[in-house]
Amino acid sequence: MNLKNNLRQILLFIILGSPVLIYGIYEIFYGIDNRTEIYFKKANLNFIGRVSYVKSISHGAGYICLDLATTTIKYYNPSDSLSKYFCIIRDNKAVIVIDGVSTFKMGDVFVVKKDSGFQYNGDMDNLKWKSKLILVDWIDSPKSLDLCQ
Repeated sequence: MNLKNNLRQILLFIILGSPVLIYGIYEIFYGIDNRTEIYFKKANLNFIGRVSYVKSISHGAGYICLDLATTTIKYYNPSDSLSKYFCIIRDNKAVIVIDGVSTFKMGDVFVVKKDSGFQYNGDMDNLKWKSKLILVDWIDSPKSLDLCQ
């Protein structure tokens, strides 16, 4: 009788646990990339700015503040509708949530073109870093530009 109950519990665990496991694997390998791609396609962000503040938060990610030289969007703040997002833009200032924050120095120039980022030194004669942008989901997205003031 005990063996029969154990087999029933194992079978129930496999039947109920398999969908959860499959969904988790899907999210890890496809879901995050898909959400990122959709986000950057909808946001259509294009700007150039000089780094005015850098704050490391956790596991290589953090915030950078930019004084924008050019931007196609004067105001962008998705904090009311999204829990995770890349940036907030207002009045030629931006705060960005980014992985690899330790590579940024005050005065560096950061260029965003749709879903790609390019980091230059202050004179823009040396490309320091370029990458597809991602949504950093392990730290909180800022709700305002307050930390850039």
